[in-house]
Amino acid sequence: QQQQQQQQRLVAPAKPCRSDLVEIVDPRKIKPLGKGGSLKSRMAICHSLAHIESWAIDLSWDIIARFGISQSMPFGFVCDFARVALDEASHFERLA
Repeated sequence: QQQQQQQQRLVAPAKPCRSDLVEIVDPRKIKPLGKGGSLKSRMAICHSLAHIESWAIDLSWDIIARFGISQSMPFGFVCDFARVALDEASHFERLA
């Protein structure tokens, strides 16, 4: 009974928490990254990949928050997506 009441009160955030230092830029306003032929181009590609990994981490935890507890998914569901988040975090760490 108490667990059901707690589950009903849990609400996933509308968007991931971001530092005020992170500026989200419209992709149409970004110059093409190039093909990795220059150091600047490779750095830009790595920067973009780091953002992709960051979003993958957020998506994994968002899935847990939206579906894991509220939909009474099995504990293995939550563990699987926690592992995905950990894996994506290791990718992010290599790039950051």
